[in-house]
Amino acid sequence: MQNLNANLTVSTQSKIDFADLTSQVEENVRKSSVKNGVVHVFPTGYKHPRLDRA
Repeated sequence: MQNLNANLTVSTQSKIDFADLTSQVEENVRKSSVKNGVVHVFPTGYKHPRLDRA
C-alpha cells in the first residue's frame, strides 16, 4: 500500500471560510504514483488573532 503526504498552504479571510483546493490536490496526486484511493484533507494551524499573540 502506498501513502502520499502533502502539505498545502492556504490563506483565508476568517476562521470559517471556504477555499477551493481541488487543483492543488489534483496536482499532488498527479505527481505521485498513486493510481486509486481516497484523499483526506484536514485543516491545521489556525491562529486566532486575539488569542494567539506572538
